[in-house]
Amino acid sequence: MEDTSRPFELPRVAVVITCFNYRPYVEQAIRSVLAQTYRNWECVIVDDASTDGSADQVRQLLRDIDDPRLRLMARTENGGQIAGFRDGFAATDAPFVAFLDSDDVWLPDFLLAHLSAHLNTTHSAALSSSDVFLVDGGGTLLAAPSLPCANRGPDRIGVASPSRPVAGLPAWRLGSPMHRSIR
Repeated sequence: MEDTSRPFELPRVAVVITCFNYRPYVEQAIRSVLAQTYRNWECVIVDDASTDGSADQVRQLLRDIDDPRLRLMARTENGGQIAGFRDGFAATDAPFVAFLDSDDVWLPDFLLAHLSAHLNTTHSAALSSSDVFLVDGGGTLLAAPSLPCANRGPDRIGVASPSRPVAGLPAWRLGSPMHRSIR
């Protein structure tokens, strides 16, 4: 009889999204978590007593998506973002936690890249962070850390032109000309 069991399981990652009056953006944040290539996660969305219907929108979205890894915690009093992060952190026992603002989105390999840094046996990390790409509502890059330049080769670093969308970055439709970040 062949043993088909896995030799180990990768750890669960808790994602905590805090939301206060970000109804136009919170769905994109949630969908960027759903799009992660690393699949062993749970997500707690903490609505911090929004007055714009954010909590109702998230409830409806979670019903439509029907993924047991997603859950909403609705605070009755606004306590600020740190209180929301604290409540979300307390609601999970996952060994790793990642925080996501409700007006931000992650690239699909965000969790995999960070977990890889933490599990690296040679140079593991106790804390990790990421660069931020600022984009407008049309997905056009406005500002970014150094990116590979097409005219300098794939392993050289340079500055990308913000005049058109950057290949490889999703054209997130955030519904606002305001700057939003992609991590």
